[in-house]
Amino acid sequence: MYCRTCGTEINEPNNYCPKCGTRTVKIATMSPLFKNPGHAAVMSTILPGFGQIYNGQIAKGIALIVAVIASVVLSIAVRSPERLVFMPVYFMFWTYGITDAYKSAEKINLKLE
Repeated sequence: MYCRTCGTEINEPNNYCPKCGTRTVKIATMSPLFKNPGHAAVMSTILPGFGQIYNGQIAKGIALIVAVIASVVLSIAVRSPERLVFMPVYFMFWTYGITDAYKSAEKINLKLE
């Protein structure tokens, strides 16, 4: 077993990493409550909000999808100079969706210990 923070090898009976002190977590990955952070991040890469829906955060996921669609529509519909404002907004929602989905999945898994 290796520490998820620093990569140091940990003996099974220890509950903490001897190098950095991170608590080891043993999660039954076959549990229906387990959420894979990588899957959540990839889903939000495809469309921001899908990772949140995968994590069970339905309202947050739908709100993020609506915000992304609105920013894309506004960037297309608005006249040329103002259009440049909405594309960075889309990328902010996109990066937020990916990082939030990943971190939320990790938090959900920590509650399973």
